[in-house]
Amino acid sequence: MKLADIAAHIGAVIEGAGSIDICGLSSLAEASAGDITFLANRKYASDMATTSASAVLVSQDWEGDCPCALLRVDDVDSAYSKVGVLISPPPIVFAPGIHTTAVIAEDATIGSTVYIGPHCVVE
Repeated sequence: MKLADIAAHIGAVIEGAGSIDICGLSSLAEASAGDITFLANRKYASDMATTSASAVLVSQDWEGDCPCALLRVDDVDSAYSKVGVLISPPPIVFAPGIHTTAVIAEDATIGSTVYIGPHCVVE
């Protein structure tokens, strides 16, 4: 997802290239290219100068050095939560049932709301 799209969705002001591709979430210290991270607690501000993230969410009043794009927001925690929903795929929900290739023991008790996928074995 492009950084500009993320910024538009969360109402952020971009400082840097909006064309950057963002594909993951991480901490400041563990981020790599393609990740977005955040600075909500100033005790981690020293990690800003060395982060490998592609973008960082910061408060409107944050000042300091950062080697990547910034997204300035009013509420960093709320914005990071919204970004997580945008970037993380929704969980896959399977309808209850047993795939035709699953092997189920005759004495196994299977609940009515269970999904058993392809090639699964229940003994």
